[in-house]
Amino acid sequence: MPGLLGGLTAALISVTSYGANKGFMPAGHHQAVYQIFGMLVTLGMAIGGGLLAATAVKTVTPSVHKLQAEHLFDDSMWWDEIEEQETAPSSL
Repeated sequence: MPGLLGGLTAALISVTSYGANKGFMPAGHHQAVYQIFGMLVTLGMAIGGGLLAATAVKTVTPSVHKLQAEHLFDDSMWWDEIEEQETAPSSL
């Protein structure tokens, strides 16, 4: 969200500050179009990367472990639990 807000703000500022950087960078509506296009390309790449990662996780993760409702928040199936010691270890 900060990137989208920054891209929209930069596009708006580039339109309102026409001629401030005359000769150095595209100004006015040209710069606004570049800003919005760059924002849309970035958003598209982020969505594409997220979909690719989700597909990879779904493919790699075994679907054998369908959890029942009572096991949804129980991590003991995925992690080894360490038994507590009866006595404290001796000091060094």
